[in-house]
Amino acid sequence: MKDTHTRHRPIRVDTELWEAFGRLVGVRNRSAMIRDFIRWYIGIPGAELPKRPEPAKRSKPAGA
Repeated sequence: MKDTHTRHRPIRVDTELWEAFGRLVGVRNRSAMIRDFIRWYIGIPGAELPKRPEPAKRSKPAGA
């Protein structure tokens, strides 16, 4: 059987933080945003830091 998916990598995130993140990036875009951040963080050529939403779209920082 051909492996067409990347391996599942669970991470621990507080529920409030995870939900706030989902509201800003879209529930189905969380993984893509995390992968983009990791690519930028480790310095893959051409990778860019993901854009943050405008302050008007954010209420208060999660965990604040």
